Amino acid sequence: MRAIFASFRESRLLTGLVLLTLSLVFFLLPLKNSDDTDAGFSCFLLCFGCSVAYFFAYMIVRRELPKEKRTDYILLLLVLFYVSAYALNREMEVFSASPTWFCCLLVLICANYAAASVSDKLPRVARYVVLFLLGCAATVFLYQSIYLLPLYGISVIGLLLFGISIHTFIPALLLYHTLRKTAQVAGGISTRWGWFAGGILSCIIITTVHCVIWDHRVASINRSYARAIAESGEDLPAWMRVAQQLHGDAFDERILKTGLVYQAPVWKDANFFAMPSRSLGELQHVHDPLVVMSLLFSGSVQLSDEERIQLLQSRFDNRHHTEERLWTGKDLSTESVHTQVRLWPQQRLAYTEQIFTVANHGVGRWQSRTEEAIYTFHLPEGAVLTSLSLWINGKEAKGVLTTRGKAQAAYRQIVGVEQHDPSVAHWQEGNRVTVRVFPVAAHGNRVFKIGMTTPLEAHGGSLLYRGARFEGPDASAARETVEIRADGGTRNERGEQVAFRGEGADYRYEGTLRTDFTYSVADPGLSTEAFLYEGKSYRAEPLQLEAVPGNVAAVYLDLNRHWTRAEFDSVLQAAGNRPVWVEDEELIRLSDKNRDDLFRRLSRRAFSLFPVFRIPDPATALLVTKGGEKTPELSDLKGTSFYVALKRFSMAGRPLPVFDLGEGLNPYLRALGDFRCLRYQRGNAAQLDAALSGGRFMLAPEDENLVVLYGAGMQLRRIEGAAAGGGPDHLMRLFSYNHLLRAYGRGGIENADADERLLAEARTANVVSPLSSLVVLESAADYERFGIDDSKTGLQNATLKGSGAVPEPHEWVLIFLTLALALYLFIRMRS
Repeated sequence: MRAIFASFRESRLLTGLVLLTLSLVFFLLPLKNSDDTDAGFSCFLLCFGCSVAYFFAYMIVRRELPKEKRTDYILLLLVLFYVSAYALNREMEVFSASPTWFCCLLVLICANYAAASVSDKLPRVARYVVLFLLGCAATVFLYQSIYLLPLYGISVIGLLLFGISIHTFIPALLLYHTLRKTAQVAGGISTRWGWFAGGILSCIIITTVHCVIWDHRVASINRSYARAIAESGEDLPAWMRVAQQLHGDAFDERILKTGLVYQAPVWKDANFFAMPSRSLGELQHVHDPLVVMSLLFSGSVQLSDEERIQLLQSRFDNRHHTEERLWTGKDLSTESVHTQVRLWPQQRLAYTEQIFTVANHGVGRWQSRTEEAIYTFHLPEGAVLTSLSLWINGKEAKGVLTTRGKAQAAYRQIVGVEQHDPSVAHWQEGNRVTVRVFPVAAHGNRVFKIGMTTPLEAHGGSLLYRGARFEGPDASAARETVEIRADGGTRNERGEQVAFRGEGADYRYEGTLRTDFTYSVADPGLSTEAFLYEGKSYRAEPLQLEAVPGNVAAVYLDLNRHWTRAEFDSVLQAAGNRPVWVEDEELIRLSDKNRDDLFRRLSRRAFSLFPVFRIPDPATALLVTKGGEKTPELSDLKGTSFYVALKRFSMAGRPLPVFDLGEGLNPYLRALGDFRCLRYQRGNAAQLDAALSGGRFMLAPEDENLVVLYGAGMQLRRIEGAAAGGGPDHLMRLFSYNHLLRAYGRGGIENADADERLLAEARTANVVSPLSSLVVLESAADYERFGIDDSKTGLQNATLKGSGAVPEPHEWVLIFLTLALALYLFIRMRS
């Protein structure tokens, strides 16, 4: 060990190691999000300077070095240039970003050169490891040398004019000197050469296995696509049929992202490796050698870019990254989030305000650019967005509720043409909301605020608050402050994922971002206090399920990969003599002859989209379902005959009874449930058996004045006339939102601005819905020219103080008379 350290203390080698350390520090500096426009290029110059300095130092002492030691110094010099090359790559991109596994491999094989320089002093096993890694290094640098081959010609010319083009040849030089160093370490001993060959062979084997799996998956996807094209009509698009057959793992995702995220080879015009022609939101383009080699030998899928994007949306939770963009957002990051939560346990409600600071760093860019920030918020079940603000010139500008169409038109015009300040929040299927903010100027930041009204989940004697997860600009380094206050001083029980500190009703957390935390309080029972508005009262009541006679004449099974054979058999037994149907392009009645084959075939599907409109009599039918989260949504079906039939089904106003054997409905059925096209009950096979045999289902009927929040274990009722006041205005907001969804579904699940009555209800409650959006514009003139009413009627944007009733008209009169009397008495006393 002393001999090893003595070797590294040799002055000329030590100088190189010090310069390499400095070069790595300079390389990492831009990753700290410096606000210096030229930070990336400045750091490259520092890295390049370290390399050039060591080059001249080596040339001065070269003749003094023993020949067998020169390779060590040359390799150290080349590693310095290698670091410099990657620093330059930030400014003049040749390589796209490398995947994590490849970055780790590069660090390992470069560090291995230090061990190789003292290999004669290492134990035999360690020497074998060094040789194995030298074999890996030779393979990697051979790959990169071929990758850079098209640039060699222009780099030779550039070498005479600009010295920086030397970086093009670094992988080839590393390959050559790696082989020379291997010859020194291995000598003429065949066993040692075997370990070197083992390193090469392991890389070849891993690549071959990846190529074989890739080829098998691509062939399978292409077969499914060809079959779907041949068999599918206008009911469902071909890509959706393919989605049902996907494994849904990381391998399929990489295949579908080829050309969108992953760099692919293009064998024309000597341009071997082309950049992706399209991108997915803020996702970086990636150069993965395994993907490139697989594409060279196996090809890619036959689906178009649009079809692959739709597959990524529906099966891999990539909806945020496929949002349409007017401006890029690649240089943005989320700096901080300030979350304030107020709980009303007596009404099982919460209101959350979150203030976001998003920054544009623009590191390593030749030109500064303005960018667009897009956030997707995954709201808890039943939650609704009720406020939006954008800071303009240092002042908070509050959002105005308008139709989705007007908000979208205003945002597109201002961002796409005029390029000044707007922000907009749109409702999306699946309890999602997208918020857009523009502009985020280069090396500046923007601040915006959202507010959401959330029902608390009821769990026995506890109420659970669940934070909203979000996707958007990188938040890995973001800091968060969370402040929670429980109205009435309700005792805190626990906070999960977050260590809260406090006492009584107030709790606080400061630290790294934790968006999906939960917080639990004791359940004090529902209060009878209502919120009063314009002669109507809104109050919370315990959920009252009614035993509804279930005249089930037929049972329909929504089969997919999530079903087990035991569940299938249990449902068949529970159905008794009732006919049982499944869907396979058409409704098929199960029999003793076909049920095994149908279950085996249909249970291979990753998900199912049961055509509920094909059920002839929904009132006497029961759909039994079980499914996962990753399926297409209703919006993905637009333009198909399937969607048209769904629209007719929703307008008929005959909700279909559904029994869920899983943990929740898939997005397709959940959307139909949100629009009240389904009557939903969850349970296990035994409970289903009891319901079918007893002929009674526990359901919560809804009407024009009653909406149900299953997760909160309560129902919200609207009552004509006054009631005991004092409840928060969020009672009305949640009622209106759920009432809107119910009426919207009855109108045909079509996103239109036609129903003025529903729009008026959304505007009064100030809730973002399928019909309505919140928008912030820069001036009153902007609102006027886009026809957006900025009147101060209704509840307006929600606040943390949103409790109590808005005064009734007669109460305003009393308030005015009281103030007038007080003013009169004050004047009399002064006189």
